Amino acid sequence: MSTEAEPINSLFIIKEYEAHPTKVLYSVKEASIALGVSVSSVWRLLADGKLIRKKIRGRTVIPAASLRAFADGL
Repeated sequence: MSTEAEPINSLFIIKEYEAHPTKVLYSVKEASIALGVSVSSVWRLLADGKLIRKKIRGRTVIPAASLRAFADGL
C-alpha cells in the first residue's frame, strides 16, 4: 500500500485511491486523506456545513465535487 501523494485539482489523492480516477463519493477517512486533515476535522467541516454529506445505507459519504469546491475555496 503506497502513501505517495500527487496533487490533482487542488486535492491530494493517495495512490491507494487512484484506482478509480472518476471516483464520485469518498468515505470520511478517504476525504481526510484527500484534504490532508484529520478524520475529526472532516466531521467538523461536515457539521459546519462546509462539506456536503450524503447517506448511503447509513454510511456517510462525501461527493468529490464537494471536496473540490471546498479545496478551491481555500
